[in-house]
Amino acid sequence: MKKFSRPSGAMIVAAIALFVSLGGVAGAQVSQLLNGKNLINGSVTHSKLADHSVASNNLSATLQQSLTKGVSQDIAGSRHSGGQGPRGDQGPQGDRGDQGPKGDQGPQGPKGDQGDRGPAGPAGRDGANSPYVYTFKNISGPDTTNCPNATAAEGFQLTPNGPVWAQDTYDVTYTVTPQADGSFVIFAAFNGTWTANSNLTTDPATCNPSSTIAGESGKLVGTETFTVAADTGFDPYASTASVHGSDATSLTDSLVSALFTPGPNSGDPVASANMKDYYFAYAKPDGSAGMVQGEALNPVVQGDLS
Repeated sequence: MKKFSRPSGAMIVAAIALFVSLGGVAGAQVSQLLNGKNLINGSVTHSKLADHSVASNNLSATLQQSLTKGVSQDIAGSRHSGGQGPRGDQGPQGDRGDQGPKGDQGPQGPKGDQGDRGPAGPAGRDGANSPYVYTFKNISGPDTTNCPNATAAEGFQLTPNGPVWAQDTYDVTYTVTPQADGSFVIFAAFNGTWTANSNLTTDPATCNPSSTIAGESGKLVGTETFTVAADTGFDPYASTASVHGSDATSLTDSLVSALFTPGPNSGDPVASANMKDYYFAYAKPDGSAGMVQGEALNPVVQGDLS
């Protein structure tokens, strides 16, 4: 094999000088030929740039201003969100919306706690003058007349209380009312029927001969009013189970005896009872009126026709 001879030192120095001179000329040509105007837009992409190879001062003023406002756009065109900016002014209030549909009724809530007790009301009216009512039903008894010359031959039944011309059946209600002076008023209301003696030949109202009502029946209504002395004792809740009577007079006396007790001055309450007035009306068998009797301040046997 042919061997090359080792170059001399002068040859080496001359070669280096030649290389350097050629490289300087080429670099100068490249710097004059390549600049930003020679690059086509989009020809240098993000992937062809090394990280941190482009500083902010290498960017245009417009791009730098965009970056400081919170939005930047890289060469590849991707968009990035910047930091939150300051809060803007509140906008105007919008119009009121339409009313929505009525919702379904909710379930009933639990029962609430009992409230506090209210204040006491005003005092009621004094009950001292309140009336007390006592009623007796289906009472039967004789009805008398005060015809002065009535005889058995005329169909009357003669009794110590007077000539009886009929038998009555009635209900009676007594109302006892205490008075401001301490006395008592007894008001009796009668409602029932009468049946005349079958052999009656005299009208008990006129005391004149008549046989038009013999054995007939009709309706009756009547009232009696009594007063009882102030110093008698009164027990409105006394038992009236034993009250009885063969006629209206004895029935009233029995009620007074049950409710009242003798006073220091009045004595027996029955004896002190004073009839103020009475009134009875009898309907004839044909339904017409006419048999009426009534007297005031006349303590006669009730039921008398006059």
